[in-house]
Amino acid sequence: MVRVYAEKYDEGRTPFDLGDKKAAVLLHITYMDTLHRHFKYLRAIPPYIDVFVTTVSEEAAQTLREAFAPQVRGKLTVLGVENRGRDSAALLIEGKKILKDYDYFCFCHDRMANGHSYSFGLYAERMLWENTLSSTAYIETILAQFEKDPLLGIMTVPIPVDSTTQEYEHNNWADACERTQQVLDQLSVREKAVETSAALTVGNGFWARTC
Repeated sequence: MVRVYAEKYDEGRTPFDLGDKKAAVLLHITYMDTLHRHFKYLRAIPPYIDVFVTTVSEEAAQTLREAFAPQVRGKLTVLGVENRGRDSAALLIEGKKILKDYDYFCFCHDRMANGHSYSFGLYAERMLWENTLSSTAYIETILAQFEKDPLLGIMTVPIPVDSTTQEYEHNNWADACERTQQVLDQLSVREKAVETSAALTVGNGFWARTC
């Protein structure tokens, strides 16, 4: 099922109240030359949501602090982390330390857009950010869905529909299934990665409940 959420506040809309629950946004940013593309999404994050940003070095972290601080309405924490595993390591390793103290969280990241893959990179990045952080009303509608449905665990971006991404229609693993199975084997996990079964999220952008 696909749900479409409003991008703007309705007139007379009741302000959202998260009560004693806590929410966070975790972003992994690699490319310093495209930071301006993220500003409108940062401004959309409500001030009661804490924003954490991981990046590839302490030098990059300082650049991000200077660029993002004027855009973020609430608390901002920027961390330089070991550059491995791209956005997945940032989520699974640093995110584990950060997100355990929150009830809900969003994860999103930037994408490379250059050379022959320039248009796809832009498309993929926009798909991730627009479907997670497109506006304050959009974010609060997502949080309201979690509050309304205690069995709802994750809300992910839709599978892209585009001539350059037809492979996702039948296999949204792309070329990662075989490598995922190798990692599962190394960890002695009995579950199998199967191309005919959808991966958990497309592009690793989503909102989720922590417990």
